[in-house]
Amino acid sequence: MGLIRVAIIGGGVGGTTVARGLVARNEGNPKVSLQVTIFEKSRGLGGRLSTRHQSGFQFDHGAPHFTIKDPVFAAFCEQLQAEGVLSEWTGTEAQLGEGAFGHFVPPPRWVAVPGMNALCKAGLEDGSDVRVMPGVEVAPLRSSSDRRWHLSSVAGEALGDFDVVVLTAPVPQSIKLIGAVVPPLSESAANMRVQQSLQNLELQPCFSLMIGLPDPTSLTLKRLGWCRAKVNDRVVSWIGVDSSKPGRDHSRTSIVVHSQALWSRERLEHPVEETGLMMLGALNRITNLDVVSPACSATHRWRYAARASGQCLDPAVQGLRLADQERGLYVVSEVFEPTRVEHAWLAADRVAGGIFDTF
Repeated sequence: MGLIRVAIIGGGVGGTTVARGLVARNEGNPKVSLQVTIFEKSRGLGGRLSTRHQSGFQFDHGAPHFTIKDPVFAAFCEQLQAEGVLSEWTGTEAQLGEGAFGHFVPPPRWVAVPGMNALCKAGLEDGSDVRVMPGVEVAPLRSSSDRRWHLSSVAGEALGDFDVVVLTAPVPQSIKLIGAVVPPLSESAANMRVQQSLQNLELQPCFSLMIGLPDPTSLTLKRLGWCRAKVNDRVVSWIGVDSSKPGRDHSRTSIVVHSQALWSRERLEHPVEETGLMMLGALNRITNLDVVSPACSATHRWRYAARASGQCLDPAVQGLRLADQERGLYVVSEVFEPTRVEHAWLAADRVAGGIFDTF
């Protein structure tokens, strides 16, 4: 078939897994030459596994950890663990707030080292068969009569022509990218079921508060009595001492606080800094830290953090994806699956297999 150029829009778990899956399946294949490019509008790979560095502190302000259950995902993780990219986050986990029952020993929680975004970066560093283009926001797609996709950035820069385009951004953002495609996305029975199900899909926002303290992590853990906590509170849903993870700087303390979905929706369009101050007040109310003037403070708004709690897609849609195989266009999102890192990885790997089977 010669050269096939694949553009993947989005450098989170979905996009990086599709890229790795395509390259791995093509190893030793003399018939197909793949050229895979990831376009990520942020400064680096990670998506909801992003890691922020600020004022000498480090914060995993997206997904704080993940679990491993599926044997296929477990095999991938075992390899990364052997390479020093993954490690178990041990320590006491607490349940706080009304109806909570204190401390307990949870199932193994896994984290990437030195930051959660290392899970996305693994195998995609310089010298890999995948080209990564950070800081590039792709404009709505345009197709042509030669059955190729002409990609450009929102700044008007030509990004090249591609045979296959895979969209892995949150569904609302992906839909905007294909909204102007003519003719529209294939009206196959599967696509129609997916689109109908997505019409009523509700995505929840979330705010992440990042707090840096000069105290050693060990002192903070002694004061709290735990390294992470699920919280039953109107404002806060989760608190983690991020610097207690393996491979982090333990000489100081990094704390990440996640907000409750309903409260986040109420605060969605309010100033982020003001929202962060309210979350800091809630942190002090819930814990005994009494943080007044942190050495570092930042707040991030995740507009599309997760599917609404208790909301299920039509069972007929589970496992399906928006796709136009004839034109080489695929829309992949973890919103089609339960909101866990493992499920997002498995879904993307299956999509990579499905795409490769069309070559």
